[in-house]
Amino acid sequence: MNPFFFIRYAGRYQKVSFADVLYFEGSKNHCRIVMHNRVYMILITLKKLEEFLPAKDFCRVHRSYIISMDKLMAFDHERVELPGHTIPIGERFRHALPGRVLILQREVKLSEAPIVSSMC
Repeated sequence: MNPFFFIRYAGRYQKVSFADVLYFEGSKNHCRIVMHNRVYMILITLKKLEEFLPAKDFCRVHRSYIISMDKLMAFDHERVELPGHTIPIGERFRHALPGRVLILQREVKLSEAPIVSSMC
């Protein structure tokens, strides 16, 4: 699979690299392609678009959002943090991200944290 795709924009075909995409946002039969410096609107449903995306690089986190796994900075059970954007996580998709990323350690509570003393 190519690392890019083309969209129809301003009467010509515009190349879009998967690596430049932060996320896709669906609204009825249109999708917004959101990148760091540009936003495109295309005529396609999010469900149909998802069929063309490389599954290892993108993850559906909400009925209206597909995010780039490479751009994922942080997440909890309610939202995803991408550079400059916060995306909600839908109830149906709550377990998608933890299954797609390596999580090395459970959260340490303050009372469980080891006490480190420093000697001067």
